[in-house]
Amino acid sequence: MSTAEDRAAAERAKLNEAMVVMSAELPVINARMADLVEVQRAARARHIAAKGQVTRALKEGSAEKIAAAHERERAAYAEFDDISHGAIEEMFTLNNSGLDSLGRVLDQIGPTWDAEGDVTRPLAHPEPEAEL
Repeated sequence: MSTAEDRAAAERAKLNEAMVVMSAELPVINARMADLVEVQRAARARHIAAKGQVTRALKEGSAEKIAAAHERERAAYAEFDDISHGAIEEMFTLNNSGLDSLGRVLDQIGPTWDAEGDVTRPLAHPEPEAEL
């Protein structure tokens, strides 16, 4: 193999490695994102249910039940808010990780193409042979 072919193979190996890492990380990121969305939805559902309890307590008119329902609603909202903030923060981290992997792939494409071009260009455009 020529030096140009060796360089092209090395650059291609770097690109392949970056692509394998990105491909391996993506399903994990997607699964975690789905988990975070589900946890957030469940917390929101608990908050909505607690709001419904407030409505029922208001219809019944008992001051104790109204106060207890309002307290449960505040606690459910606080839980939803905490979960939402944590989920969003983790989602940003996961997105950044995915973008970093994509960036490594994109950064390697140019050097790989340049190195492979150094191999294929002489084949496509051979230099004229010198006359004797």
